[in-house]
Amino acid sequence: MRSKSQQRKTDQKMLGAPVTTRPVEQCASMHEAFMALPTACGASTQSRAYQILYRAITEEVPLVLAVSGIASLSNQTRFWINSMVRAGYIAAISTTDALVYHDGHDALRATPRNRRAERPVRSVDPGGDDGAYRDNRVIRVYDVGFKEDILEDQDRVTRWIFQQPEFQHPMTTTERNYRMGKIYDALEQARGVESGLVSTCYQYGVPIFIGAPGDGSNSLGMLPLRLNNELYGEPFGFNYDPLGDVLEACAYHFWGLFTNPIKELGILIMGGGVPKNFALQPEPSLLQNFMLDEGKHTVRGYKYDMQITSAPVSDGSLSSCPPAEAVSWGKVDRDTYQTTTVSVYGDYTQLFWPMAYALFERRREVEQQTTGMSEAERKKFLRENDEARGLLRDGGPPRLFNKRRDLMAQFYKIAGSRRNVARIKQWYQGNKELLGTLEQLREQGALEVGEV
Repeated sequence: MRSKSQQRKTDQKMLGAPVTTRPVEQCASMHEAFMALPTACGASTQSRAYQILYRAITEEVPLVLAVSGIASLSNQTRFWINSMVRAGYIAAISTTDALVYHDGHDALRATPRNRRAERPVRSVDPGGDDGAYRDNRVIRVYDVGFKEDILEDQDRVTRWIFQQPEFQHPMTTTERNYRMGKIYDALEQARGVESGLVSTCYQYGVPIFIGAPGDGSNSLGMLPLRLNNELYGEPFGFNYDPLGDVLEACAYHFWGLFTNPIKELGILIMGGGVPKNFALQPEPSLLQNFMLDEGKHTVRGYKYDMQITSAPVSDGSLSSCPPAEAVSWGKVDRDTYQTTTVSVYGDYTQLFWPMAYALFERRREVEQQTTGMSEAERKKFLRENDEARGLLRDGGPPRLFNKRRDLMAQFYKIAGSRRNVARIKQWYQGNKELLGTLEQLREQGALEVGEV
């Protein structure tokens, strides 16, 4: 008991909303359960993550998905990623070359007549003897595995793909994946296999970026083609255009902020690594390098940022850094981040699917409300109901890849205007001492490295 001299009135501003909830048996759906999660401990982060996701979806904000790990081998692609692509929620994807490579395995083997297609990727014991796996030609990735023959067949397909005429020129990874998606789509249909991620993105015009294309087996499969070209003159014209990738990503970010009717963008980060880094790069590229920092086209970062990562924040890696840190770089909107961003610590293969399930459960409920409506009644219902309009997306996906030429032209018109180019040049010349030192070193020969 405090004495009168010690007593102070409590500042109510230091206390937030009451920590209350509803009994779980009273929740009619997963959506309701997420909305009613206790706002305490780990559940508060999970509740916040779902509500931020739901808010972005119902506001019709296009989402960029950055996904790493074994999403295709573990079939997360068919479990929830493809569903979000088909629903029109995902505008672009940033991922690894490994995910694209392994996405092709399911259509490699013909399915015997009158039998259901089975995945060649199987469960394996992660605690098993890896020496025995090697002796038996079993490739293991944590708790999934497959015969080494699968890699051999995949490499045959990859090598065949990159010898085709339509691949004999420099291209972005989005063009490469779109063209591969067409091939996988045809092969999967011929084999009776459910669409994978690459073919689904081809169908819906969703660009797939690979920030590190050389770090994957699709590129490894091209090595003999490149060698034969250099040594024996065998035709091979494929090459990556990495700067073209960044410019294309900038054009899509520009679209999201200024041409897209919602004029906002969101990002879902599953894991981390290069996919996360690449997906966050357009804003600093537009702001710092193209100097779109004033007037009508002042660039800002993502409004929504929801990430699930198992990287500890103390290691200082980009994989672990929370959205607030990205705000300091300008990659996430500094004016909204306190209410529109969240970082969940854990494995996305465990934590995200219940959110996706709840999202589509609610989508089905809203769709049922339109049953029996005439087209005019449905349009009126959607016009007056923000939640339904955001969930159902009757306009379909943005199909950014199919519009990329126009979107690139719009972006170039602003970023490459004579006025803007002059501003960039003026900035470049802003530190004459530093540039002068470099020029002196050049003249003195201090920068020569000899024959390379």
